Amino acid sequence: MRSFTLSIIILASFSTPAPSMAPMPSVKEPSDMESVVCRRYNVVGSRVRKERICMTKREWVKLQNGTRDGVQDYLTRATAGAPRS
Repeated sequence: MRSFTLSIIILASFSTPAPSMAPMPSVKEPSDMESVVCRRYNVVGSRVRKERICMTKREWVKLQNGTRDGVQDYLTRATAGAPRS
């Protein structure tokens, strides 16, 4: 009887499918533009104090492009009405 029970248990364990190994959700590496960059800037009016600003590379590029475009627009408007020498 003991061997019969043991054989039933063994057969039952082989007949049931093993749980499938679901693929682990991949952890995405942050792209180069999504990595965080921190910069330190001097605080106006202080000789010692500095401020740390952290943004992603994409945000730094957006800020730089916006600043460049704003300066270019200002210079274009400023020189549009200026007399040429």
